Amino acid sequence: RGANMTVYIDVLIAVNIIVDYFLLLLAGRFLNLKPKSSRVIISAIVGGLFSIYIFFPHISAFVDAIYKLLTCILMSFIAFGYKNIKTFTRCTCVLFAVSFIYGGVMLALVNIVPLKVLLVYNSVVYYDISPITLIIFTGIFYITAILLKSILKKNNPLAKTCAVEISFNGLESKFDAIFDTGNSAKDIISGSDVLIVDKK
Repeated sequence: RGANMTVYIDVLIAVNIIVDYFLLLLAGRFLNLKPKSSRVIISAIVGGLFSIYIFFPHISAFVDAIYKLLTCILMSFIAFGYKNIKTFTRCTCVLFAVSFIYGGVMLALVNIVPLKVLLVYNSVVYYDISPITLIIFTGIFYITAILLKSILKKNNPLAKTCAVEISFNGLESKFDAIFDTGNSAKDIISGSDVLIVDKK
């Protein structure tokens, strides 16, 4: 906790809006979703406004955790919408994980710098550094995470896909299929590999 540190509410909100915007984009990447830009922006603004929580009187860890969870749920709902409970829970968990990892990385970077540039209150982190510097660090984190995702995807055999075209009774359908090396299903007559497709 920094001593005698001045927190500027306009800087706090503005920086958090930008940071939350990048974190929402990154969560969308990991979820393979492309939410509307307007939804992401609104969600980021909500997240930025909720950062004024740092000015609230100090409260218990339990209430703090509930506040954080509700904020994450609301941001996830605004940015990614709601289709079903399973998908929504997945979106919320990914957003929470991305935010948690980002916070950990930033804390690590701040600890490397021999300056008192960090204030933590009600679990809200305020970095007493140039907003541009913080945004640059956030951009670097975003790009690094995207590169890591790309590398992991290329090394994942389940990520190998092929284009498939099916024709039946004059109807045609085109889609991508995933190579499944664990699938040993064979046609009993020809011995050819079998492609399993949902009728939907």
